[in-house]
Amino acid sequence: MKRLVHHPVWALWLIATALIALTPCGMAENGPQDAAPVSMLADLSELDRHRVFPHVERAQRSMEQGDLASAIVHWEAALRRAPQHEPLIEAMVQTLIMAGRYEQVESRLEALPRSERKDELRHRARLAWLADPDDPPAIETVSGWLTEATPTRARELVQALGFATEAREGTRAALAQLDQVPCPSSGCAAALRLRSIMAESANQPDRVIASLTRLANHEAWLPQDRERAVAAWIELGEWQALAAHLLDERSAADLELLRTSAQAAIGRGHWHVAQNVLEAVAAHHVLTPGEMQQLSQVYRELGDLERAAKLAYRQGECLQAVDLAWQAGQSEQAMKWFNGCPTAPADYWLNLAVRLEAVELLAQQSFDEQVLEEQRLTTLAVILEQRGDDERLIESLRGQPGPVAQAYLLAALERQQRYLDAARLHEQRFDRSADIDDLERASYFYILAGENDEAARLLIAAMPHGDDPAGQRLSLRLLGLYPQETLDPQARHPVTLASTAAAPELRVAAAQTLQRIGRCDEVRGLELPTGGEEQGALHMLLGFCLQAAASPGLAAHHFEAAHRASVDLALEPLAISLAEAGHRHAALERFEELDEQQIMADPLRVMWVEAALSIGDYSAASHQFERLDPATDDEQWWSMQARIAQGMGEFETALSHWQTLHQRWPQAEASFQIGVIQWGLGEREQAVEALAEAVERAPDQVEYLAEYAYALEPLDRERAVQVFQRVAEMEPWRFRIHEQIGHLEAEQYHDEEARESFRHAIDLLHSDLPPPGLDREETIERSYLARRSHESLGRKWNVSAGGWIATGSVPGEFFFEADPPRHYADVTLSRRLTPRSGLGSVHARGRLIGQGPSDDVLANRAATLGLLWQVPVGITVLGVDWLEPESGHGQFLVHGATELLSTGRYRRDWRPVSDSWREQRLYVEGAWWTRSDDYLVSARYDYAWHRPLRDDTSASWFPYVLAESRLVRGGHDLRAGAGLGLRLWGGAREYDAYRRLHSIRLEFQHAFETNIADRNGLFLRVGSEW
Repeated sequence: MKRLVHHPVWALWLIATALIALTPCGMAENGPQDAAPVSMLADLSELDRHRVFPHVERAQRSMEQGDLASAIVHWEAALRRAPQHEPLIEAMVQTLIMAGRYEQVESRLEALPRSERKDELRHRARLAWLADPDDPPAIETVSGWLTEATPTRARELVQALGFATEAREGTRAALAQLDQVPCPSSGCAAALRLRSIMAESANQPDRVIASLTRLANHEAWLPQDRERAVAAWIELGEWQALAAHLLDERSAADLELLRTSAQAAIGRGHWHVAQNVLEAVAAHHVLTPGEMQQLSQVYRELGDLERAAKLAYRQGECLQAVDLAWQAGQSEQAMKWFNGCPTAPADYWLNLAVRLEAVELLAQQSFDEQVLEEQRLTTLAVILEQRGDDERLIESLRGQPGPVAQAYLLAALERQQRYLDAARLHEQRFDRSADIDDLERASYFYILAGENDEAARLLIAAMPHGDDPAGQRLSLRLLGLYPQETLDPQARHPVTLASTAAAPELRVAAAQTLQRIGRCDEVRGLELPTGGEEQGALHMLLGFCLQAAASPGLAAHHFEAAHRASVDLALEPLAISLAEAGHRHAALERFEELDEQQIMADPLRVMWVEAALSIGDYSAASHQFERLDPATDDEQWWSMQARIAQGMGEFETALSHWQTLHQRWPQAEASFQIGVIQWGLGEREQAVEALAEAVERAPDQVEYLAEYAYALEPLDRERAVQVFQRVAEMEPWRFRIHEQIGHLEAEQYHDEEARESFRHAIDLLHSDLPPPGLDREETIERSYLARRSHESLGRKWNVSAGGWIATGSVPGEFFFEADPPRHYADVTLSRRLTPRSGLGSVHARGRLIGQGPSDDVLANRAATLGLLWQVPVGITVLGVDWLEPESGHGQFLVHGATELLSTGRYRRDWRPVSDSWREQRLYVEGAWWTRSDDYLVSARYDYAWHRPLRDDTSASWFPYVLAESRLVRGGHDLRAGAGLGLRLWGGAREYDAYRRLHSIRLEFQHAFETNIADRNGLFLRVGSEW
């Protein structure tokens, strides 16, 4: 009867009916304790009672004990002694029903006279037979029952038939059985209605409609039938049939049915059906505001904007009605309604006003809110501007303070050439906002209006104008208004501009202005080039003076100006000044121009070579060096030759040149370059000697000291540290030197000294002020690495916790038993006991371990205490632990492990500036349990792809893959897997990187070869480290 849950009412009915049918009449009335045989036999004679009584008593006792077969035998015996006794016959019938012997019931009932009681017993027997899950009656038998049953009993029989069949064989079989109920008959309508109910529960709307259509031929639909039909039509999308049904008189009176259908039609876009249904609601009922909105939406979807507008107006949606009427082409009606509409919402009202071009309403209306008022004025201005009615626009916007309104007003004033009004308005705006654009426009309009004095007054009052393009335009405009005998008789403003203006063209214009107004003394006193041959000669003179005064940059500026003025002799000193000022690229361009003129001498070509060498253009330097006089033999010639060879990768040739130079002219630079080249050629000891000589000759040259220290690293780390410390003392801002000292001290196991050097480096690595040579991201990365080194060297205590729960296979790490569990958890505390040294370090470690199968996650518990030796080779540990289980015998656990491939770019650490990174690890371990003589050898390789969650968190998510091989005494396990994890870092300090790590991973593994039960497993892993 599992399918009865789909029909809770009918299920309760069927259960109750079956219980009643299976309850004997006497027991139902009095209970088994009170149903004495004597009461049943009261109308028998004394002799018959005496003969029947023992059998009745035994029959009732058997029924109380549930032995129906024996009860039937005793009832048979009683009936043989009183065959026509009706109470005995009824008792026998009820016992047969309870025993499921339905076919015998009919023969027993024939002995009873015709009565309602007899019909009731027969009906109960039939209902019970229909509920029999093992041997139900055939449909032909049920059809015969239906032909003689009353309508009520026929309905009960049909319902029992349908629900019992559904419980046994499912809905499809129940529908087939009900379809065989003969029509017309007493049960025909009940079968069709029940068939529609079951078809609805089985989500078969086509069968619902078919059943209800047949039902309509026999009797009128109930309200539930109409609801069921409507739901089925909607599900099938038969909208025309739905509409036809809903518009008949009986359905139209069902308001809820109409509303449900309208909602469904709108939801599925059947607008014509929705229109018909909603109009039926309006005809027979009253539309709610929501339904009126729905009908309006339907009209709009159907393109009937006129009716939608009228409906919106009836609802009081005045602005929406205006909008729809305007879209429907009824402009007059829209304008008529619009005159009486409220102005809220204002943006909607303003939009409609624009479309309707309601100028009068816009002009009359005003809003208290500034934003709305500016929108109104803007809307009015747009309409008037489109109409070309500038006079009305000026009249409407005059005196309005809003920036948008003033912009339209100023545009109208300019179109009408009312320049003086425009100038005054711009000046007022400039007084309020100091916007240079208003100053520029005001002066421009004053000039257009012929008011030059007003323009000069305004520009002089606003001095200085600034060096940006707008300020330069204003200064040029002011210069064009001179002379100003009243406002500036001494022309102090042009003199100031000529002396201080940053833009050359402005300075030229100022000088031209002074010349134009007869102030030539100021021009000569300024000694500023303003173009022309005379001024070019003046620039040449200034250039030579500045060149002699060791100001090559300023000299180059004047020589450049002279060269632009077509002064022929300006090019050579220009190239020299540019080279001396460090503008090597510009100098090379000028050297090439000189070379094209074939006027270049050797000293100038030497400068060309030096300039090319300074920017690393060794090809150009080599080409020009070859053009020098080959007879030249001096220190600079050999230096240039050596640097060119070195820059082009000809190191042995360069070494020979530097050695020749050093032999003839001993110097620190030659020794230094000899050492650098020898180091690159692998001549380490000779390189150190040469660099030591360079340092001896120039002890204050920091670059020599730094290179000497780097060369000493593989030969004498202690000496290298001392030299690096000298560099750090001379230039303490060089963070790389402090980093290098830290690494060298760490390699010599001077942990505290190393940490101090890393702290110095960290202090210099500020992301908000990156050191030279690094950008912000590089600074953050290097600072993090330094803090990681500082944290690692200072760490003595380690605490970790982890574990997993699994569905199947187990991972391969070792536990306190060689055969791994389904679930596992541990907490580990370790302490470094000895300082780091060349022999490694010793650590004490304690662990609490819990593991177990699925039904008891931590069934096995143990504790370990032991020593670890961290070998100074990679990441390798060897250890011995005493393992003490909660139950069982303790034993020693000897183990070792090493981790490979997990350094450098694949290290397991946070990346503070990376969008993504990769990690990998090859973890190899072995273990031996001394008492049990179990062993474990395993190797696991992991590869992960990390991406940070967000820029403001130290968390990353990562997919990963793994491969694992595991050998124990019980066999070999080979598996691969993949997973997805989340990792969170925390606990950073000023000088320490993140000290805490929390992770959670979901992992799947598949075993290709295994010695355990499961080949596939899903794991949830968690872990934390402090």
